[in-house]
Amino acid sequence: MENLTLLLVERMGILLLLTFVLTRISLFRQLFDQEYSLKRTVYSSLLFGAFGILGTYAGIVVQDDFTITSSFWLTPLQMHEAIAHSALVGVVIGGLTGGLSVGLGAGILTGLHLYYIGGYTGFASGLAAPIIGLLAGLVTRLFLRDKVVPPAIGFFCGVFAPIVLMGSILIFVRQEETAILLVNTIAVPMM
Repeated sequence: MENLTLLLVERMGILLLLTFVLTRISLFRQLFDQEYSLKRTVYSSLLFGAFGILGTYAGIVVQDDFTITSSFWLTPLQMHEAIAHSALVGVVIGGLTGGLSVGLGAGILTGLHLYYIGGYTGFASGLAAPIIGLLAGLVTRLFLRDKVVPPAIGFFCGVFAPIVLMGSILIFVRQEETAILLVNTIAVPMM
């Protein structure tokens, strides 16, 4: 589990560095300064969906014997493989910064990609991503009056997203014992 945690933290650092570089580009910052419109919603959904897809590609393949494969670029998984990923980060940030429609849009894009990548958790991950985007957008609508996300709410959403994913894996993966062992292996590193 320690090796998996270190690999995921390393890959998340690369994604955060990319995000930091993007925030220095004025065109990227203008996306958040504009008023809400359909065009802004579509662009934001595509952007955060792309971050979710990059988080998938930065994931770690977990075999059914719980050995890990650390290649940075994934191909579709076999039915005996699963993925520990950070795809939900883009979805949660999209929901928190753009609201319900952006969270749902980013979640659908990321979910479709997770379903395409496959493995025995493909359906569960593909279903969880839009739900998480919707919930993050709902948190924005219900609790945030300004465009600033308080750290406590950001932390709560960041921890809640993997919990929803793990629940989805436990519900939808047919091999019950394999699902339980997988969740025991990847839950803490994905938090």
